[in-house]
Amino acid sequence: MTSDNDYLNALNQMAFRVRDRANQVTDRVGALKSLLLHDPTRGKQILLELASDESESNDFLEAVGDVLGRLLWAGLVSEFDTRDLTEVASEIMFEWKP
Repeated sequence: MTSDNDYLNALNQMAFRVRDRANQVTDRVGALKSLLLHDPTRGKQILLELASDESESNDFLEAVGDVLGRLLWAGLVSEFDTRDLTEVASEIMFEWKP
C-alpha cells in the first residue's frame, strides 16, 4: 500500500512529464491521460493550459486537441472551457468523432 505522499509525488511527476517539452509528444500525452484518470481536475487544468499555449509544437497541440475532442464529446469539458485554445487544438477538437 502506498502512502498519500507517494501518491501525491506520483501525480506531481506526471504533471511534470506533461509539461516537460524535452519529452516526446507520446510520453507527454500518455502522462496527461494518466493524470486525467488519477486527478481529473488537475489534469483538465493542465490540458486546457497547454492547449492554449501557442508556443507548443503543432504535433503536441494536435494530440491534446484529440484528447479534448474526446472529453468534449463525453461532456467532461464545455465549449466555454475551451474558449482560449490555439487554432490547431481547437480544429482537431471540433473535428473529433467517436
